[in-house]
Parts: sequence; structure tokens; C-alpha cells
Amino acid sequence: MPKKQIPIDAIVDLRRRLEQLPPRSPSRRVLVQEIAQIYGISEDTVYRTLREGNVVRSVRRVDCDIPRVIPKAGLVVCQIQDDG
Repeated sequence: MPKKQIPIDAIVDLRRRLEQLPPRSPSRRVLVQEIAQIYGISEDTVYRTLREGNVVRSVRRVDCDIPRVIPKAGLVVCQIQDDG
């Protein structure tokens, strides 16, 4: 049986909506219950997904901020002579 997951955009939207509410607001639980019911998962799974900080991942390359140019130390100087 495949693992049920909440779409990333729903997680981001839920997190945004929860941030607008006070920490102890009963409305927070209602939002989590609604999401759990919509996607057929438990409230614990929703809270676990929110707690995991790696919901949205960067699309950047692993070698980001590292120049992709050959360093000068690796270059060899060649001279072209014209015999004509």
C-alpha cells in the first residue's frame, strides 16, 4: 500500500494559514483536522509533515557558488606562430 502524502502546495498553504493564527488558537487544530480529513491521513501525520523542515527543497545545483570556469593554474599558455 503506497504511503499517503499531502501535496507540497497544500503543506505550504497550511503552514502560511497557521502562521496567521495565535499559537494556542483552537482554529489551528480545526485547520489540521480538515487537511487530515481531505487527504485521508491522521492529524499526527499532518503535524509530523509540518514539523519536518525539508518540505520545500531548493532547485539549486550541488556546485552552486563554485565557479565552473577552469582555474588559471590549470591553463597552459600556447603561442601560435605565423610562418607566412
